[in-house]
Amino acid sequence: PAVGSDVGANRELIDHGRDGFLVRRHSDWVEVLVRLLDDAALRARIGAAGRRTASARFSYEVLSQRLADFLGELADPAPTHAREPGRSNAR
Repeated sequence: PAVGSDVGANRELIDHGRDGFLVRRHSDWVEVLVRLLDDAALRARIGAAGRRTASARFSYEVLSQRLADFLGELADPAPTHAREPGRSNAR
């Protein structure tokens, strides 16, 4: 299971209590880590949820599709609405 500081990108990566834990103070770290050490079912549930989240957001398949989409946009930078009849490309 993921445990991270409640800052920056961690807030986007971890849904606290669902697929990991976000902590702020030293005492929060101790509390969460002790809970995880003491509760095998919690470790399994949070760990599995974290794995699903990571796979859904960061698998090779997902990231390669995002890269392909991005490169496709670079190859054709005109917004879709700019190609519609009657619309100007001027900005």
